This record gives sequence, structure tokens and C-alpha cells, in this order.
Amino acid sequence: RMSDADVADEEDEVDVDVDIDDVEARMLSPCVRKVALGSANHQAVSALTHTPQGAVMEILENAMGRNARGIHLSLDDFGTGTSFFVSISSTSISIDDFRVCLDQRPRKRDERTHQLSVFGDGMKSSANCLMDGVGNLWVLAKQSGDWWMSRYGKALDDWLQPTVQETFRDTMLVQTKWDMANACALSESGVALLPSEVEPYHLKFVGNSPLQGAAGDARQCVARMFELLDKVTTRHGYEDAFMQVVGPLSERSLADGKSTTVVQKSGGNTASLLVWQQGGSQIDMSSMIASQYIPATSLLAKSHNPTTDLPNPSATMKFYVQGKLVDMRASPWSKIDAKPSAVIDVICFGRKVAEMQIKPLAKGGFRNFDPNKPLELQARCGALVATEGGRILSLDPHDFLQDRLCMRKLCGSTSVLASYIDFYSSGGVRTFPNLHSKFSLLMVEPCRYTRNDFCRFAELVKTLGKDKQVFYRAIGAASVALVQLQIYLPTNTSKTQLDLQQPSTMQQLQLNDAAPIETEHVLGAIFRTLVEHTFGQELQALEKEADEKQQAAAAAELAAAEKKMAAAKAAAAKAAAAAKEVLVAEAQAKRLRGAAQQKAKAEAEAKKKAAAEAKVRAERATAAAEREKRQITLVKATANSSGKKRKGAEMLQGQPAAKKPQGMKDGRGTSSVVSKSKVEQALGKSLDKFAEQAESWPSAARRFYAQMMELRQTLRVAAVAAAPPAEAAQMAAPVMHRHKHKPKVVHSHEEAADEEERDDKEEGDEGDGDVQFNVRRLLDSKVAECARVDGWRKGTRLYLVEWEDGPDGETYETSWQPLKDISKGLRDDFHSQYS
Repeated sequence: RMSDADVADEEDEVDVDVDIDDVEARMLSPCVRKVALGSANHQAVSALTHTPQGAVMEILENAMGRNARGIHLSLDDFGTGTSFFVSISSTSISIDDFRVCLDQRPRKRDERTHQLSVFGDGMKSSANCLMDGVGNLWVLAKQSGDWWMSRYGKALDDWLQPTVQETFRDTMLVQTKWDMANACALSESGVALLPSEVEPYHLKFVGNSPLQGAAGDARQCVARMFELLDKVTTRHGYEDAFMQVVGPLSERSLADGKSTTVVQKSGGNTASLLVWQQGGSQIDMSSMIASQYIPATSLLAKSHNPTTDLPNPSATMKFYVQGKLVDMRASPWSKIDAKPSAVIDVICFGRKVAEMQIKPLAKGGFRNFDPNKPLELQARCGALVATEGGRILSLDPHDFLQDRLCMRKLCGSTSVLASYIDFYSSGGVRTFPNLHSKFSLLMVEPCRYTRNDFCRFAELVKTLGKDKQVFYRAIGAASVALVQLQIYLPTNTSKTQLDLQQPSTMQQLQLNDAAPIETEHVLGAIFRTLVEHTFGQELQALEKEADEKQQAAAAAELAAAEKKMAAAKAAAAKAAAAAKEVLVAEAQAKRLRGAAQQKAKAEAEAKKKAAAEAKVRAERATAAAEREKRQITLVKATANSSGKKRKGAEMLQGQPAAKKPQGMKDGRGTSSVVSKSKVEQALGKSLDKFAEQAESWPSAARRFYAQMMELRQTLRVAAVAAAPPAEAAQMAAPVMHRHKHKPKVVHSHEEAADEEERDDKEEGDEGDGDVQFNVRRLLDSKVAECARVDGWRKGTRLYLVEWEDGPDGETYETSWQPLKDISKGLRDDFHSQYS
């Protein structure tokens, strides 16, 4: 056997120590040989390199490294009742690579590429992890219509070397070419084995495994594996394929004390698989796969790999678990509900070493602000760094800030996350600029922003009254970055940390340069790019807000000035309007005063004129009264004279003698005595004239008029008594009243009686009162034109009255009477009849 130290001294070509010659080995004739450079310690090799999760991911990486289009992961028992973990990928492998794929190292040192090494330690170590180093690994391949098969594992070693002590056993390998038509291994000449050789040889592929106890012979058990491979490749159209079968699977303890295999089906759901993880819990395999790679929808996943000039395998390769397609968009990055930035180049010493996208968080993601709720992964700040092939090293962004991405620390005792927490505890506007010097030590190259920019930032925060969250956003404490390396950086076997002991691609290319690019330089450039982006964004936002605030203040001042100017203009206009109103009011007051003075003057003149007219009317009334007195005195004297003559004649004839009135000639001359009719006519005219003026008379004149009316009645009675019988009878007959002041008109005899009774009560012993007349009906109505035409003032409402006969049968002419002398009942009856 050859040790690893021996390999270092070998020439480029490493000879494979097998029991048959190289020609037979290359033809893949049925053979059993030991693994070149192998080790029998399967358990020790696998235990230190993988976890069950890492083992599954290693199988995926093997397929991705050879540019497979799809990979299918499932559990199958092949009729044994024992679960085997199966992976089938569209991987193309040549006969030479298949012959040495289970050897410990590639054949040549210059072929130490990922494409060959994945079929070395990685494939065997992942299988040993899933079965704790005591099971079997079957490798099957399809290449251009040919089918091949190999078996590897401790169970094979125990089967082939039962008498050899385990410490001294060789790691063995069984290989053959398979005939799909006859379901058996082929000889070196390409024909089927002899019947005596079939079972013993096939038994080497299933011996000391659960397949040995399955129903049927060993050949049928092997054929079941090829049938599954043929079924998948036919369904998905794979021309070439590579298949691994691992089992039986080891067991682990769950948190509740129960045992489970490292990979098992999810209860009754055959479309899901669960993988055991540290702490006794299980994770869904589909979710685990999707979370380990850059999301297929990300711009980073669609960019071409600088080494292969192909897009990320996560964006082009399809993953199936139990036949169901895995959604590669369900990653921690996709769970952050924020819009990502554009792709940002990470430059280190003038060369592009990575690409980056950044998402902002709702608040600082460096600590748990809610003590009752843990800080979830999608709420943590930091960076998710992926390898050149798109595999994310750690799903915890804090690992980047805490210097956990490398197998040893780079930053000493102080990490970026510790600086964030210190600033949260005691930092503020004054201490913020100090972070510039701390971060500059980790950025390798100078930051684009200086300490003065940090001071300017702190001043703007203070001026604008911002809280500390703006500081967290500025230094990347409230953001998460998704980074994909554009160079090859070596990792550990599980691809969860960077291996600082192995040189990177850029370092190898610059061995002759003064400043080779190392892993720590790349990580420092990533942090510098993150802070430059977040700080630049926040500084620009603050400056914009400060400018807007300044512009708003200037606009407010301008608006205030314009408002004051408008108010001043309005006040001036208002003052001018008020002055105009004052002038108008003064003019109006002047007019009103003039009008009032004119009105007062007119009223004074009217009063003066009315007083003069009243005085004239009173004087006229007094003169008229004096004339009436004189006429009455004359009438009395005439009446007395006539009475004495008539009395003497009557006495001569046995009756008083009727004498002629004094002043009258017996038909031959004019009477010297005023006749009774003339006296009465003159008196009536005087009284009618007095009646027209009575309304405007003073109270003394009205009393005098009443006395005259009483005197008239007295004279009437005296004249009737003094007149001859014939004249007395004529004088006693009722006279048709034509003057306007009739006694009050009533409607019926009952009303007349009531009226007379009321008048008697009012007049008392002052005389017999006015004569009452009863109305039969109203015949017509009109409005007086003037006193000259109708005897009444213009506009007076008049009614044409038909009178009832007097108490002694006397009749009266119809006459026009004013509205005030007509009772309301008569008017209503008239208007209701003629309306």
C-alpha cells in the first residue's frame, strides 16, 4: 500500500495497484481490486468531514461540479425492507474517470480540479457519513448506451477479507460492465459470464448487505438498481447518468429520545424527506437544498461564472426530492421583504473578486430588540457569502460580522458585530465618527468616505432630529448583503468555511506580484463595499432632506413675506375702501341733514299753514254761527208775528184767524217777511256747509255745530207750530235728506230700537236726539270723484241706500252714504249678493 507521503514523491502518473493488468481494468471486465491509496478506516475518514446535512449537500456538489442538468434524491428499499439513499444525476463520466472515481486521489497532480476530486474523497466521505462507515456504496453509470457498476465500503471489505484483521485489511473495490438486455455482468470480451460464474460473481455486489437476503438471486437484486436508473433517465431524457446508492443508513437520536435514520420519509407523505441535524431535530430536505444556494431568481445567480463562463448551477440545474421539483426560490434571502439593490462589483486591489446585492432591514439587525422573541435569520444584518458555484457558506449573516467564515479568526478579539453592539450601548452623535477608524482597519483598502464625512453625517442627524436607526443603516447594521465570489477560494470539506491554509486562485496568479490577493483581503473588500453603499445612501438621503428642509424654510419665508405683502395690500385696500365709505357716509349724512332740515322746515311751515287755516276756519265758523243766530232770531220774530195774526182770525170765525205773514202782500207785492221754506233752506245750506268742514274744525267749533243742530230742530218744531194748517202739514212731511251727515244707518227695526236706546242713554236730557232712519237694502257702490261732483271727499267709498218708510208712512229718496255710516252686516250682504 502507498501512503499519502508516498503520493507526494510520485511522478505525474500514479500507478494503480490492482490484481489484474491495466488493460483488463480499462475494459472493466469483472474484477475485484483494492482501492489505490485507500484507507480501511472508513469511519474515521467520514466522521470528521461531514454531518448528515453536509453529506447530502456534498452529493449535490458532486453532480453540480460536473455540470449536471438535474439530480434526483430519494429513498428506495429495492425489495429488501431497508431504506437506501439514492441519488441520480445527469452526470457524464468517461470510462477512465469511472475506473478511478473511487480511488483516494486523482491520477495526476495537474488534474486536481473540482471536476475530478468530487469523485474522490467527497463522494466516499459523504457515503460513509450517512452509514457511519459500515455500509455500502454502489456507483452505477450510463454512458452512450453502456452501463457500468462499482461497489465500495466496509461491508465489502468484511465480505472479501473475513480472516484478515481489520487493522490490516485493504479497502476493496468491485467493478463490472452490465448487460441491460440480459441483466447480468459481462466478461472482459463483452459476452455474458458462464453459468458457473454468474452467481458467485454477482454475490460480490450484494454479499454482506440487505440485498443478499432479498427475494431472488444476487443478479436480480443488482438488476433492480439498473432498472431504477433506466426509469429515471428515460423519463427525463438523460443520455448520460450517474447513480449512487448508500445504505443501510445509520441512526441518530431525536430530542424526544426516539431513534431515526439520518434520512427518512416525512410520515405518510412520500413526496418529502427529512434530514437529521444537530440538536436532535430534523429539516425538510427540499427547504434545506433551496436555502443553501443563491436564489434562482437573483441577478447574481443569472450572472456567468468567470471560471466556467456558465450561469450558476442553482439557476440552471433542477433538483428533485422523491420525484417532486424543489423550488429554488425559497431561500433566506427571498424571505427578506425588501427590494434588493442593483448588482455591485466588489473590487480588491483593482480586480473584481465578487458581486453583491443589498437589502435593507426594517431596523437594526445586530441584536434582539424584543427579549421575548429570538432574532430570526432573515432579520439579522451581515452578509450571506456564496462560493464561486453559488453555495452559501453560512445561512447566518452574523457569521460574516463575527469572523466565523474562516477556519481561524482574522480580526482578533474585536469583530464588526461587537462594534455595532458597543455603539448601541454607549454611542451617539459624538462617538459616531470614531467608528470610521475602527472600520478602516477591517477594510484593507481605504474607504471612499473619510472621517470628515462621518462628522458631517452626525451633524446632519443632529440637525434633522433623527433617531439612532439612521446610524445603524449607515454602517450596514440594518442591511444584509448577498455575495457571490467571482474567484475560487478554498473551503473545508463541508464547504461551510474558508480554508486559509490553501492558496486562492488570485493568490496563485499573483505569486510574483507585490500584493497577492488573499482570503482576508476579499472579506475586507466585501465589508468595505457594504459600508460604502449603505453610508452613501444614507448620507445622500440626509443631504437631500436637509436641502428640502432648507428649501421648504425658504419657501415658507417667501410665502410668509408674500402673505404679509398681500395682507398689507388688503389692509391698504380696506383702508381706502373705509375712507371712501367715510366720504360716502359724510355725504349721505350731509344729504340726510339737509333733507331733515328741509323736512323740519316744511313740517313747520305746514303746521304754521294748518294753524292759519284752522284759525281762518274757526273765524269763518264763528261768523257763520253769528249769521245763523241772526237768522234764527229773525225766524223767531217772524214766527211770533204770524202766530198772533192767525190766532186773531181764528177767534173771529170761531177759530183763530189765519194771518198772512208779515212783510207779504196779498198776491200783489213781495213779502217783507222771510218765508218758512226759505229760512229752512238757508239754514240747511249753512248746516251742510258746516258739515263739510266739521272734520277739520277744532273741538269748540264742533260743539257749536252740535248746538246749531239742536237749535235747527227747535226752530223746525216752532215753524211747524206757527205755520198755517196747510203749510204745517207740508212742513211736517218728511224731507228727503240730501246732505251727507245722515243719522247712523241701521239694518232693521230691532237694531234701530237698540240704537235709539243707546243714543238716549248717551244724550240724557239734552234733547230728543237725531232722527233714525232704517235701510231697506243697498243698491250700488262707488268711489267719490270729488266733493263738487259727489258731495264727498275724493276717494270716499259711497253706497246707494234705499230707505224704509218712516213711522208715519213717509217715504225717502235713495241717497249715497259713506262707508263709515253703513253697518258691516249690510256691506257683507251687499258684496256677497253682487260679487
